[in-house]
Amino acid sequence: MPNAAGDTNLITVIPASGPSDIDTQHLVDRLRQAAPDLEQQTGAALTVTGATALTVDVDERLSEALPTTCWSSFAVDAFVVRMTLVPAVLALLGERAWWLPRGWNGSSRTSTSRAATCDSRTKPAPEPVRV
Repeated sequence: MPNAAGDTNLITVIPASGPSDIDTQHLVDRLRQAAPDLEQQTGAALTVTGATALTVDVDERLSEALPTTCWSSFAVDAFVVRMTLVPAVLALLGERAWWLPRGWNGSSRTSTSRAATCDSRTKPAPEPVRV
């Protein structure tokens, strides 16, 4: 489909496979590889664009960057955040880091078991008998 001036032509290529299919990726790659030869033979610039080409480009870039990104984020989390920042913040906060929420009445199992052992109303453990 040429434009009104006749200096630009739009050719639409619709792949038979889906946009993320390997055959579509090969089609886009073949068209892009053929572009320099076609430009040299005809003098026309060839550009492969559109949603399908964009999907292929994004897929390629993500597949290249994803392993590096995952490992680097894991390393930052493990070594910087958990080994450096968390202990530093806890050291700066001191006792304030270990607060209980307002309204907490000590009804958890740990606090009741501690309270039961410290309560003066409970009977103390019998003294061991020495023979």
